[in-house]
Amino acid sequence: MRGSHWTLLVGLVFVLVFLMAGCAKEFPAELMEAKAAVADSKAEGAQKSCPDAFTSAEGMLQKAESLYAEDATAEMKIAAQETVKLSEIAKECAIAEKEAANAAPKIDLGSLPEELAKYKETIFFHFNDNAIGADQAGTLKEAASFISQQQGELKFWVLLSAHADRPGNPKANYELSRRRGIVTRNYLIGHGVEADRVVIKPMGETEANEADKKEVKNADFRKVEITLLPFSALTTIKVGSPFFYETKEKYDKYKKIY
Repeated sequence: MRGSHWTLLVGLVFVLVFLMAGCAKEFPAELMEAKAAVADSKAEGAQKSCPDAFTSAEGMLQKAESLYAEDATAEMKIAAQETVKLSEIAKECAIAEKEAANAAPKIDLGSLPEELAKYKETIFFHFNDNAIGADQAGTLKEAASFISQQQGELKFWVLLSAHADRPGNPKANYELSRRRGIVTRNYLIGHGVEADRVVIKPMGETEANEADKKEVKNADFRKVEITLLPFSALTTIKVGSPFFYETKEKYDKYKKIY
């Protein structure tokens, strides 16, 4: 008797599991594709290197999932398709960041005197501003004086690594860092530094994104850093261009991402 009860109980469990499986809804292909696209962009490092773009894709995926739960099929498909597009943007952004990091110049300290090889000066800017403040002009003037005294026969680049902090649109921050580099370059040239030595490397919010969020102080990234590099360190600089780009196509690709 006990055996028949046990058999009946097992049978009921199997029936219940079968019914539950039959009632469960399968994820549609569009939603699965959207989930895969977000996961793919995350695997490329977009969550860390391009957080704004990744968050947009992730938010759109959540919207698609909510619409699916509400049986709003048509709206869900549109949101899923948009998720895929945003994920591709985030993925391309992450790939571009990796390429830029890999293209960073290798500094050969041995080909410059130690004083020049270790030289570094930094000027800071106010929020969303590229004007050189009165409190920074003195520092920049001293830098121009030092560099102009070293020019002579020494062959070196004056590299301006221009930065922006994290708040705001990544493309706008990139362009802001670019403008900060330009005004710094113009100031140095106006105070005796040879124009064909000074090159700009706009960094946007790259450095701020790489920093530990708990330690980030936005003002620390509103800056232009001045360093001196031997000519051999920047072999791909475009003749006649003040910007450190390997190719024009690379810059156009970066702009297109945003």
